[in-house]
Formats: sequence, C-alpha cells, structure tokens
Amino acid sequence: MADRIEWAYTAATSRFVRAATYAGFGLLGGLAVIAVVGGVALVVGLAVAGNLAALALVGLLLLVGGPYSLLYLAPMLTDPAQRPPLPADSPLVMLSARRLALASVAAGVVLVASGLVAPWLPIAVFVVGVLVLLPVVAALTTEGAADPDAGTLTVNGREVALADLQGVRRARLGAVVLAWLSYGRGTATGVPRFVAVPRPVWAELAPALRAGVRTETESDDGLSRQVRTVLVGIGLGTLALAVGAGFLAVTRHGAGAVFGYAAAFAVVFGALFLWVGTT
Repeated sequence: MADRIEWAYTAATSRFVRAATYAGFGLLGGLAVIAVVGGVALVVGLAVAGNLAALALVGLLLLVGGPYSLLYLAPMLTDPAQRPPLPADSPLVMLSARRLALASVAAGVVLVASGLVAPWLPIAVFVVGVLVLLPVVAALTTEGAADPDAGTLTVNGREVALADLQGVRRARLGAVVLAWLSYGRGTATGVPRFVAVPRPVWAELAPALRAGVRTETESDDGLSRQVRTVLVGIGLGTLALAVGAGFLAVTRHGAGAVFGYAAAFAVVFGALFLWVGTT
C-alpha cells in the first residue's frame, strides 16, 4: 500500500512566496499610505494658508465623502465583527498585519522615490510588483496531495484522477520543482494544470504522476503538429514584440505609457498562444 503524499508551497512554507506576497500587497498598501500622507499634507497646507472654506470642504469629504470616508470606515476599524471575512485560501491570511503595514510604508517610499527619478518609473514598479508578481505568487502557491491507492491527485481543492494524466513536464527552480500537467481530450475543465512542489517531495510524487500517465493512447485534441508549431511561433513572436515595446516604454519618455500598455497586452496574448500551442 502506497502512502499518501502531501505537500504545501505557500507563504507559510516558502521564503520567496512570503517575500513576494509582502512586496505585492505592500505596493497596494503603499498607494493607501501615499493617499493618507497626501491628505494630511493637504489639510496642514490649507490650515497654514488660512483657507478655511477649502479646509471645511476637505473635512466634510473625509467625514461623509463616500465608501472611504471616516463615518463609513469607523465601524470596521473599531469592531472586528463588521469587517468582511477573508477567504480561507487568501494569501493575506498567512501574513502578519504589522509586517504588512511596514511593507506598505516601505512601498510608499519606493513609489515616491522612483517618481523623483523618472515619471514613468512608479508605474513600472507597480505593474511589475502587482500585475506580474502577485499572479506569479498565486500560480506558485500550491497545497496538494496524491493518493496512489485511490488514484487521485488533489491540488488546491481540485481533484482529478491520476489515470487522466497524459503528460508531466517539469523544471527545477532552486528548492522547488515546477510541473505542468497535461490531460487527454474529454477531461473536465478546472483540473490542476500547474503545480509547485518542494524538491524533497517531488522525489516521492514524480513516480505516482508518471504511473498515472496514459502511455498506451495518443492525444486526439484536433491540433496537428504543424498547427501547434504555428501557434508557438506566433506566441514567441508576440513576446518578442512585447520586449521591443517594453524597451520603447523605457526610452520614449513622451509615449512611455502607451508602449507600456502595448507590452502588457503583447505578453498576455503571447502567453495565450504559447499555452494553446503547448498543451
């Protein structure tokens, strides 16, 4: 009887995932820190200038000016029962509130300092930290289990039969193994495709995954090798355009934002073509 294999690669078990999570959410908190500091500076400036009418308007907006006003936020700040609960699988559950606050202050300083270097730099820092880093962390965060006796693989609450596996590709990255799982045609949607596994656990998990791969049947997904080659070529070409647009975003100060958005869209579509062509 084979033993059940379990693993977790999360913010609680990985320093990289933990640091990247603090960095990404810290940048989001950094925007709030900048807004608060800017609001305080505005109030102080108006008070020093003696502009009582504008000061009264700002005070009114702070009190009743929408979902972020003090009257709206006060119940949630003073009564924990009024705060919306975090999902059990949210990465914020594993973070320390104090460290997250420190990360937010540090991120706010980084955003302001980068803006003093170049106007486009805070946007680049935010895009990389939030729109790139957090999705990468979400993809890497894995809690899974394989039961060879039951013939099942469970990843982040999603279960699939090991016999449905058609291929396993893996790459070692430091202390973690990144595995891409492919399935035969007809497999239900929502099955786990990408898993991150600590290297010590991979030595036990790999034989169970390979045993489930159906080597006696060929894939019949309707895509020929030629079509896949074309899709992969388009994907690589689109990613090359993304690199070029990113370079122009850095060097063309007048149109940096336009080229930055173009690079982001090219990355998304290039990755999509590569995913279709390789799965």
